[in-house]
Amino acid sequence: MNELSPLCDFPVGVANVKTMADGSPRFTFEAEESANKFLSLLGECQAQKRYLHLVIYDENQFQTLIDQSITKS
Repeated sequence: MNELSPLCDFPVGVANVKTMADGSPRFTFEAEESANKFLSLLGECQAQKRYLHLVIYDENQFQTLIDQSITKS
């Protein structure tokens, strides 16, 4: 069985949220410089008009769960 793994994983902030003329939402996120390694990948996805599946967590809660998972190991 193939394991599903993320294309990229990095913390973001919400820079802008707006509704387009056709009623569709447009979200703009900002990221730290550490996310630069994903620019080419995300640019390719945009050029290929690929839709991605976005999962959003609160960064502090996510990090707490990661830390707890490491501690239990």
